[in-house]
Amino acid sequence: MVLLRILGVVCYALLAVVILGFIFSNREPVAVEIFPLGQTNEFPLYVLLCVMFCAGLLLGLLHSITVWAKLRRHLARATRAISQLEKEIAAKPPTA
Repeated sequence: MVLLRILGVVCYALLAVVILGFIFSNREPVAVEIFPLGQTNEFPLYVLLCVMFCAGLLLGLLHSITVWAKLRRHLARATRAISQLEKEIAAKPPTA
């Protein structure tokens, strides 16, 4: 168990080094034009990529939540149907 924890820390440390290397190698500004406004701003490339990555994560999370809610509703309906069928079976007299 301790070995797995050490391995996890090493993996996170390597990931942090890679991310820091990415940030330091992409510090030059990039011009971004916001289409409907016609305004141009300059941002460092790593900031734009991090913002787009976070936006993608949020959209993926939103999609997952909607799918999860739909599955929960389906499960609730199926559970109610099963409960109703069990009551119907219990109400019928046994046939021999």
